[in-house]
Amino acid sequence: MEHKKVVTKPSLEEDKVHGTREFPVQVYREGYAQYPMGIMDIHWHRYLELDIVIKGRAKIQEGDREYILNRGEGIFVNSNVLHKSRAMGNPRETEQISVLFAPEFLAPLESDIYKEEVQPFLGQDGMRTEVLSPAVPWQREVLRLCGEAEECFRNIRGKRMEMHLLLCRIWKILVNEAEGQTPEIGNENRILQERGRKMLSYIEEHYAEPVTAQDLADAAKVSRTECFRCFREVTGQKPFAYLNRYRLRQAADLLKNTDLSICEVSSQCGFSYQSYFGKLFREAYGMTPYEYRKMVDRNPGLGEL
Repeated sequence: MEHKKVVTKPSLEEDKVHGTREFPVQVYREGYAQYPMGIMDIHWHRYLELDIVIKGRAKIQEGDREYILNRGEGIFVNSNVLHKSRAMGNPRETEQISVLFAPEFLAPLESDIYKEEVQPFLGQDGMRTEVLSPAVPWQREVLRLCGEAEECFRNIRGKRMEMHLLLCRIWKILVNEAEGQTPEIGNENRILQERGRKMLSYIEEHYAEPVTAQDLADAAKVSRTECFRCFREVTGQKPFAYLNRYRLRQAADLLKNTDLSICEVSSQCGFSYQSYFGKLFREAYGMTPYEYRKMVDRNPGLGEL
C-alpha cells in the first residue's frame, strides 16, 4: 500500500500542486489507511475543496469545530482555511472522494465575474465550512454534482468544458446559500488562524527540541493565556497533546524507514525519556515501538495504523 503524508511548508500551506497551471483541478479517491494513524494532518491551501465520504465515517476538524461525516455525506472547505481529517474507526474501512480546484478555474482573476462572484466568498472571511447532507435539497444537489464531477474527471479528455460547468454550478449553489447566512468567520477568526499557523509551524520546525508554552506564545506574539485559548480554537487540542501526537507520527516514520535504535528514535523526536515515549506510543498505536517495527518489517507495504 502506498504510504502518504500531508506535506506542508513552514506556514502549514500544503506543499502540493493539484492539477496543472492550465487545468487546476484534481479529483482523488483516497483511503485513510494510506495516511499515518488514519489522519490527514492539519494544513491549508488556496484550493477550494469538496469531500464526500463513500465508505466508513470521517471526522473533519476546522478550528474548534468538528464535523462527523457518515457515508454519503460531504463537506465544503474554503480556501486558506486550516483543516484536518481522520477516520472514525478502522482507517482501512474509510474512503472519500476529494474534489479540489483553484478559484481562478471558475473565472479569470481580472474578470468582473471573479471580482463580484468569486473573490468576496473566498477564504476565512468568505463562506463558512459547510457540511453537505443528502437530507437537505440544495446540499443533495451539490453532492450529486460532485459525483458527476468525479465521473467526468475519470474520463477528462474532451470533457474539460463539462468539468468547468459542473464546478461553476456547484459554486453558484454554495454562493446562493452563503448570501443568506450571517457570516460566522470574521476578523477575529482570521487573527486566530494566523496565530495558530505560527504556533503549529513552530512545532513542525522544533518538535525535536524541548518546547514550552512560552516558546509557542512567543512564536505567535501572544501571552501564555492567549496561546492556550488560540491553540484550542484553531486545533481543538491542547498544545502539548498536539505536540506529542506530532512527535509520535515522526517516530513511527523513523521506526518504519530507518535502522535507528528505539532510544535514538525517542531522542530525535523530542522525548527526554524512552519510557515515556514507549508509554505514549503504546497508547496511540496499541503496541510498543519494538512491536510496531517488527510488524512493518513483516509487512513493508503497510502504512502506519
